[in-house]
Amino acid sequence: MPYEFYKILHFTGLILTFTSLSGYIFYLVQNKSNEKKKLFSILHGIGLLILLVSGFGLAARLGLVSQLPLWVYIKIAIWLLVGGSIALIKRQVMGPMALYLIVVALSILAAITAVTKFV
Repeated sequence: MPYEFYKILHFTGLILTFTSLSGYIFYLVQNKSNEKKKLFSILHGIGLLILLVSGFGLAARLGLVSQLPLWVYIKIAIWLLVGGSIALIKRQVMGPMALYLIVVALSILAAITAVTKFV
């Protein structure tokens, strides 16, 4: 597959992950039905899977398969934190909006890391 395909797929996964996380927080704050929260949890997982597959596809297209640079490991760590965020929101470890802002900040760090490849 071409590089552009993986990039579009990566952005699609990113959008799906964050819209589902936003929806989950909205229904949690509004004390709405569990049926919608379950749907958003499933969509969050699908978005994360798309991000993972397309991220490694992009790494392969860049020729980084044999030896991954440090910035790729940073992005994987951020992916794990974003993936676990929905469980932390569900268990109400901290306020849902505070945790969402942390996830957004982590995503900005991931974007900076990917664009600059500073490490």
